[in-house]
Amino acid sequence: MIPGLITVLLLTGSPATASGQRYSSGDPAEPSDSYWKRFAVGARVSLLAHESAHILTSLALGFHPYIAFDKGRPTVFSGIDSHTYPHKQFLFSAAGLTTQVLIDEAMLDIPHSRGGAIEGESLPAESARPSSTSPSAATAQ
Repeated sequence: MIPGLITVLLLTGSPATASGQRYSSGDPAEPSDSYWKRFAVGARVSLLAHESAHILTSLALGFHPYIAFDKGRPTVFSGIDSHTYPHKQFLFSAAGLTTQVLIDEAMLDIPHSRGGAIEGESLPAESARPSSTSPSAATAQ
């Protein structure tokens, strides 16, 4: 199990602190090194959270998960007999994606000062929405 854990840690790396991007309207819209560093840290944290969810779920169900290679790929095995405990194997299998969905929803739903491309460009701004007191809304009725 220890060699497998070392492999997962090597694949995910250690997170590094990245500074935020600062673009003015005259700067090109190309991603900077900071963007790619933050992207890499996000990918590593996401992978670590996904695999940790599998391991923690198996442990919580009373089994002994382990990490081994399957066709050259590091894989988390549940230690659960899927024929005897199909429901518990399902919980183990679903844990990683469930964790990722929760992280995605938290990133999209928790208010923050710096929105991403979807929040900044695709969603209408509060001032752009017609209100019941604006003259354009009154004439439309």
